[in-house]
Amino acid sequence: MLSLRNYPKFLKLFNIILIGIGICYPFALYFFPENEILFASMTLICLLRMLSVQESYQRAIWAVLSAIFLIYFFANIQELAYLYPIFINALLGTIFAISLKDEAIITKIAKKQASLKGKILDQKAISYTRNLTKIWIIFFILNAFISFILIFLDDKIYWTLYCGVVSYILIGILFGAEILYRNFILQAE
Repeated sequence: MLSLRNYPKFLKLFNIILIGIGICYPFALYFFPENEILFASMTLICLLRMLSVQESYQRAIWAVLSAIFLIYFFANIQELAYLYPIFINALLGTIFAISLKDEAIITKIAKKQASLKGKILDQKAISYTRNLTKIWIIFFILNAFISFILIFLDDKIYWTLYCGVVSYILIGILFGAEILYRNFILQAE
């Protein structure tokens, strides 16, 4: 099977492009709600993303997203086009939740960073990163829920602003608050 994982430089660039497209998507959808090129492009992007991930559940989610964009492309069911951020949040929430079965994803990241500095995470840090993973899961669930509710408003500007601006600001606030908490409050204890 063709896999983009065999091309790490391309995969890194592709992931950056995908993040950029994800940020721009709500605005593209708002200004060009019936643009077939947008949905054909998103179908292709999701299919390529499906080829770049390792886990079968991740491939399944990207396959579903591809199908949604493909259905929209052919059937023109506009509500389907608004599900993209919901599925992205569901994907991230699922990845974080599944990681709790073993070593939490944030724990893995923290261990990798600690090992680069020649350090080892203690049990307190492992517990902290596991709890932080749970906080992010709650965030992703709430973010998906708000995005879903906003689909039903007649004026899609609210969905666009939330999915294209507010949700990213909230991510930044959560990320920044965690850094401040870890660096100032935890280290003071």
